[in-house]
Amino acid sequence: MTTYDPYAAAVEDAEKPNFVWGQVQVTARAIVLVKGQGKVPFDPQIHRDEDRVTSIELILNPMAETRLTKLITRESLSNSRSWAAITWASLRDNCGMRNLRELDGKFAKMELVKSGRKWTDKKSGEEREETAMKFHAIFADEATAHAAWIAENGDPVEATNSTSDAMAIDMSPQSTPAEDPGRATALAFLPALVASAQKNRDALKTLIASMPPISKYFTIDSPEVAALLA
Repeated sequence: MTTYDPYAAAVEDAEKPNFVWGQVQVTARAIVLVKGQGKVPFDPQIHRDEDRVTSIELILNPMAETRLTKLITRESLSNSRSWAAITWASLRDNCGMRNLRELDGKFAKMELVKSGRKWTDKKSGEEREETAMKFHAIFADEATAHAAWIAENGDPVEATNSTSDAMAIDMSPQSTPAEDPGRATALAFLPALVASAQKNRDALKTLIASMPPISKYFTIDSPEVAALLA
């Protein structure tokens, strides 16, 4: 039995990654930065090409399972550290993405992380710290994302039923141990993950590794995964 330490629990909860799951919308546009005006749409008749900068807006609409109701929006410049080193780097390295257009409309597992940039709010005088979207997984559709969410977070309804079943089994002296329900659930979600990765071995390897409830039982080299890839 693990001893509960409230001091350790307080630190663990504070540093625990805060993942958000939802559908992503992407808008990229050309702008120029004008003093006193901020971001202004690029006009080739007025502005110089060398002053043109690309602005990327990402909007994540949380899935119903998360119980979040507000859209999460971040806008970055393509030459900023938050975009190059965090957001795009995670899309490329964690999700195997090569074309930003592919992200629009996809469902994703995302985390807001600190970029290291700080500034002082002119109205309140308080110091602010910028956060950027860091992506951990991209899913082809809502059904796949839903399955992955349940695999990682559990299904409250199923958990309740499983508890009731377990109590009934314990009461029966004739019952025999059943197959590990966690492994069975993980196995059921493997086809959806393979489809989400479009049978790309590297993308699937990353996807499985990012989901502890799945990676606990399977790896990219598991026979079950190999059969689905084949």
